[in-house]
Amino acid sequence: DADIITKLASPNGDQTFSRFIKELMLYYVVTGNAFIDVNNMSSSCELILLKPQNITLSDVNLNGKANTIYYSSNGSNSQVYQEFIYNSTSKNYQSKDGVHILLHFKNNNLTTIDTQLGVSLLMSAQLEISQYITASVHNNATIKNGCRPSLLFLIKNALTGDQIQGVKDTMQQIAGASNSGKPFAL
Repeated sequence: DADIITKLASPNGDQTFSRFIKELMLYYVVTGNAFIDVNNMSSSCELILLKPQNITLSDVNLNGKANTIYYSSNGSNSQVYQEFIYNSTSKNYQSKDGVHILLHFKNNNLTTIDTQLGVSLLMSAQLEISQYITASVHNNATIKNGCRPSLLFLIKNALTGDQIQGVKDTMQQIAGASNSGKPFAL
């Protein structure tokens, strides 16, 4: 349809098609969700992207479907810009006046109980990113601390229970990646 192609060339007054799609994909990849407010107020509709972090689900049914979705300034219901109510006949979310329709694109969410919202595509890389950061902290601390050996124990006589506990307490205080390579003395 030529009207759809014309509408996508300029989805709203602020964005080109390219910028609209980039922002849509950014929200989808980072949060696992993309929300589009389809505004049918005038003869030609507007497509407005809504920030996923400002979406609040309310009145969730036992089947996990929210009856109401709020779009607000900060993700709480303090200053609601738009309220979308689930219409069971049309199977979509609409504003009370029926002028706005909410489209929700979400990534599969197999990791949590909340299936109403998607999960970020970056979630699968979370462990690898965390390990990389921890290794970087360790390596940087080793270089910063002079790459010296951390500890050397030479014991001629057996240690008492209090001495062993003292060594354990001291070791816990200096443990960690940021203390790697730091000299230690008893």
